[in-house]
Amino acid sequence: MRTDEKWSEVHSLVNFTLTDGARRDKSLRMDKQTLEAQIDLAAARYAQSKDPAVRYQIEHMAHRLAEFKHLATVEKALAQSRSENMRTPEVIRALYELGKILTDQWPIEQISRALNGTKEGHRWQLANAALNALRVYVTR
Repeated sequence: MRTDEKWSEVHSLVNFTLTDGARRDKSLRMDKQTLEAQIDLAAARYAQSKDPAVRYQIEHMAHRLAEFKHLATVEKALAQSRSENMRTPEVIRALYELGKILTDQWPIEQISRALNGTKEGHRWQLANAALNALRVYVTR
């Protein structure tokens, strides 16, 4: 399949544009699959043009993809925290990385408290609102 055909097919599926680098339609909520599709298309454009602006956009999207990975790690930890201690190095690292990009640290603090808490119901209440805030930020 030619790059132009691939572009046309994906464009119609996710309704975003890659003009002047790799900008996306701001009206869309971002998800991991859409972001991966954007990276693939930008990589194809970069392979053809070697445009530094496209390379910068690929790097930016790769950082965004890492945010999704960190969010998934935290979600999994909170789901498993009812039955086991989830203060693992991976979870601490994911919280640290997400904390670096947030201007307001309360979601990170709440999730840390929830993972440290001993009461299951209280832990879930603390973590749920904070996790929703993280989801909104990552899918911006």
